Amino acid sequence: MLTLSKVMQTDIEEIHAIASSWLISGCKTGTEKGFLVSGYSIDNYKSFLIEKNTFIKAEKNGEILGFLYGYPSSEIAANDLVGQYCKANLNCEFFLIKQICVKKESPKTRGVADTLYKYVTEQNIVLAAAIVTQPQNESSIKFHEKHGFIKQFEIKPGPDPDNITRPRGIWCRFPEKSKIYTRTLWHSASQPLDDIVDYHHTAVNLYTHEDNLNWKKLSMNTTFMLALLASMPYLSNLEKGRLTTWASATLIIFVGIFLNYVFGRKIKSGLDHMHQHKKSIAEIEALIKQKHDLPPLIHKISENNAKNTSDTARLLAKMPIVNMSVWLVASLFLVLQLITK
Repeated sequence: MLTLSKVMQTDIEEIHAIASSWLISGCKTGTEKGFLVSGYSIDNYKSFLIEKNTFIKAEKNGEILGFLYGYPSSEIAANDLVGQYCKANLNCEFFLIKQICVKKESPKTRGVADTLYKYVTEQNIVLAAAIVTQPQNESSIKFHEKHGFIKQFEIKPGPDPDNITRPRGIWCRFPEKSKIYTRTLWHSASQPLDDIVDYHHTAVNLYTHEDNLNWKKLSMNTTFMLALLASMPYLSNLEKGRLTTWASATLIIFVGIFLNYVFGRKIKSGLDHMHQHKKSIAEIEALIKQKHDLPPLIHKISENNAKNTSDTARLLAKMPIVNMSVWLVASLFLVLQLITK
């Protein structure tokens, strides 16, 4: 019977042998069945035997057939680039699976990996796994997707122990009915600070440009409304009952409604773009703070207030409604004037 238990000090050499058999450097028959790139030493595995880590083995009749190693996001070390970039992209607590493998070329390992994953998937927490995408670890991808993992983003951390830099895709499994989302940052681990600051400056410029455009749209909307309102006294003094009088009034009324609708939609679209730029600024500043421990630049926009709407943005959103309301009241007054004249 297959049993799961914590890895002990006496198991480390056997665990190391199982993992070493899957190293990409030793895959002489190809990588179709999966591979590992971590290359942990025996001393590394010994250091994993701490209480907050999950380091479990699958054992049958005294033989270790597989193991799983991971830890919660709160335990991610500062030099763990993959873990740090997972933290930068996931706005929640999660469990990072660092290694899972079974004894190679053994007929007894069928279902062992599934059993190990069942142990962690029963926990009501987001699970994350980094999978090498160049070369693509197809076997690992299929295995994780079978267990409900979905690819969220890609990262490019520093070189692996063999001095080769390999991109990773991050696959996540979210609890059912979870409202957790990922920020999906686009940066790589090797990105210099100057490049990140340039991105930040560009995002701020886009935000400011969109803000200015929105106020110009509102100014044009108001100008058109004032011009159309100025025509109302002239229309109300035209001869009652003439077809041209009603045609002119109808045309002016519908032009005003159309312009208010169009400007309202344009301003809403602009506000949506502003919100996206604001989120981008907050994410880039989070990256700067996480990677370089520097304070926010240019604008002090935090993750929390990036989700909120400013007073001026709320004013911008309401003004087209106010203009439309004023126009409809004025149009109704004009129609009543023409009927009762």
